[in-house]
Amino acid sequence: MARHGVGYSTNPLIRHGAGDAMRRLLGNARFTRHQPLRSASEAGIKFSLASDAPVASTDWRETIVAAVRRGTRTTTGAPNDPERIGGRRALAAMTADAAWQDRAETVKGRIMHGMAADLCVLSTPWPDDDRIEELLDADITLTLAAGRTVHERALL
Repeated sequence: MARHGVGYSTNPLIRHGAGDAMRRLLGNARFTRHQPLRSASEAGIKFSLASDAPVASTDWRETIVAAVRRGTRTTTGAPNDPERIGGRRALAAMTADAAWQDRAETVKGRIMHGMAADLCVLSTPWPDDDRIEELLDADITLTLAAGRTVHERALL
């Protein structure tokens, strides 16, 4: 896939939500290999993490946590799961790599001069991967879309 420039799009949040049923149907060994994010990354395959709304939440933070933890509704995910990726890698898969898959990497996907971008400003610093769930508790204080403020948390 990497050699031929073929991308891969998947949704860790679907894996999280349907994972318990998938594990029963596929068996643990096959389920563990489902959505091989780290393997794809190490092989040089660009992949995006999609929202699949309205089937799954549109909250991008949940998708990031699901990619890092690789758990299900009833499990937190194995700390030694070989297919886990880091939070910043997951964020790149939702931004720069998604833009590449759209063939729009020269105009969007990164925060830099001349690029179209939506931007969320969090109330807290980006958490380390071992505390990635803290991302869910971070307030989104400001959201810019197409250069306009579309959300701003009211200051009390």
